Amino acid sequence: MAGKIWEALTLNGLIYSSASNLNTAIAIDALAAGAVAAGLCGKGPAVTAVVPDGKIDKVKAALQAYEGEILAARLNCEKAKVL
Repeated sequence: MAGKIWEALTLNGLIYSSASNLNTAIAIDALAAGAVAAGLCGKGPAVTAVVPDGKIDKVKAALQAYEGEILAARLNCEKAKVL
């Protein structure tokens, strides 16, 4: 609502993690390290973090404390098109 997509991603992810007994610390640590948003991805257990370029290394370092693989990708803001 009102364009607050990063806040919605974070709030939804933290609430769903808590309600599902999943670890909220992963998203909280990503936020503390500089992510603009972080939270559960789908039904989990994957966590999504949206990170500005200047904070990538710091957020990666924070997330390396947890089990799993870190995948990095860039946002694609292009509209879909049929070829």
